[in-house]
Amino acid sequence: MTKKNKSAIQRRLIPTYIFLIIVSFISVFPLYWMISAATNTSTDVSRGRIIPGSHFMENFRNLTSQQPLWRALGNSFFYAILTTVICLLICSIAGYGFEVYHDKWKDRVFSILLLSMMVPSDDFDAVYDHDVPSECQIIPG
Repeated sequence: MTKKNKSAIQRRLIPTYIFLIIVSFISVFPLYWMISAATNTSTDVSRGRIIPGSHFMENFRNLTSQQPLWRALGNSFFYAILTTVICLLICSIAGYGFEVYHDKWKDRVFSILLLSMMVPSDDFDAVYDHDVPSECQIIPG
């Protein structure tokens, strides 16, 4: 590849990089907003101030005095670790089964498994949520 061809390729990639930079800023902005809001008063947040303030420790003391923060974090860590371990065990056993056992249905079952993993679980929750009809008064409850 000559130097001229290489520079032409790099020039064609400039719009792609600009698009990726813009999407990156859009993706990171909610995290920045959350951190900024944690350091401001509630009136500053409601006014839309996005510059970090100096009320972080005051807000943190209010949070820990009003909510059981450490218990909630502990519950979240416990749930995440337990879910990860169970998922690793089940997926390891399934992977072993798919590798060792061979029959005519293996490819079809594996395709269905992969397809089910590609659909977000929130979509299944919306379909199978039995509380929604009773809340909407579709089914008398």
